[in-house]
Amino acid sequence: MKLSIEKLTNLNGLVSSLDKADIILVWKKIKPAVMVELSYFQKPNFSKRVFHKKVKELEKILRDLKLEYKIRLNYPKSQKELTKYTLIAPNKKILEKLISAEAENDIYKRRLRFGALLGYPKTAAKAFADNKSISITDLPTNVRRKPELKFLSFRLSKNWRKEIAYLKTKANKIKKLAPELYQKITK
Repeated sequence: MKLSIEKLTNLNGLVSSLDKADIILVWKKIKPAVMVELSYFQKPNFSKRVFHKKVKELEKILRDLKLEYKIRLNYPKSQKELTKYTLIAPNKKILEKLISAEAENDIYKRRLRFGALLGYPKTAAKAFADNKSISITDLPTNVRRKPELKFLSFRLSKNWRKEIAYLKTKANKIKKLAPELYQKITK
């Protein structure tokens, strides 16, 4: 398993360091699930062939970690195209719940379900569902400089103190489980 975490940490160009951290937390059953974007944008040294090779590497890593997943690839012609997210969960039951949440027509309910399934603080998920999230720029300057804010993958609410405490816990777990990845995220 350690080798798989090392391979995930070194898988560059496909998923962000923060997504890698979330995958590790799902593997350790600290976080219930994660959604990641796998999009191909033509760049120098990143052909479609390289993209597909990296997707296969990710699939092997996920299998080695015994995670359930539904891969969805995106080939957007512009940044505005709707993204289909790859879903990753520790078991089929949670994966099926993610797929079901995607199909929810009521946007309010969908946002609440996703917030819960992705392990976000309830206050943050509720604020997002209610369109009452706050911007990071609304936080005091000294709070915005905290390293744990680099682990933010959801929108904050007016209860940001509790949510930042959650981020600190998440950051500390990654620091322990994948110190190299922690360093990449916080630099």
